[in-house]
Amino acid sequence: MEGRDRGSQEQVEFSHEGHTYITVAGEDRPSLHLILETANLMDTRWYKPEYADRGIAVHELTALLDKDLLRIGDIDPEYQGYCE
Repeated sequence: MEGRDRGSQEQVEFSHEGHTYITVAGEDRPSLHLILETANLMDTRWYKPEYADRGIAVHELTALLDKDLLRIGDIDPEYQGYCE
């Protein structure tokens, strides 16, 4: 983005409604899925709804980890590899 330091990080919140990311300033940010799809870097033949559900769960878990509200050892082993 123009005018932004490439090394800076922007704080965003995930919104389940619409599967969107919103900055603290209220601006929408695209999801990784949308970025990859728009750039024709995603083969949708392999898409399955359960993969999207897993992604949502991982996002929620990593948010809790970032806020120190969860420990990695408390995460279901099915998701731990995505959160380390």
